[in-house]
Amino acid sequence: MAERHFADGLLDELLPESLDWRHLVRKYPHAAIATAAVAGFWLGRTRGTLLVSALGAYLASELGETVSELIGD
Repeated sequence: MAERHFADGLLDELLPESLDWRHLVRKYPHAAIATAAVAGFWLGRTRGTLLVSALGAYLASELGETVSELIGD
C-alpha cells in the first residue's frame, strides 16, 4: 500500500495540477499501459544503470528498516 502512495505522490509532483491523470488512466487504460511501457523502455535504455542503482539503494534501506523493526531497535 505504501508503494501506491509513493507512486501517486510522485506523479502528482511531476504532472501539472490541471491534469487529472487518474481519470485518464480509468478512461483509457490500454493507452496508459502502452505509455507506461514505452516510458519504462526508454528510461531503461537511457538511464538503466542509474535506475538499478537507485532501486537497489531504496530496497536495501527498506530491508534495513524492516529488520531493525523486527529485532526491536
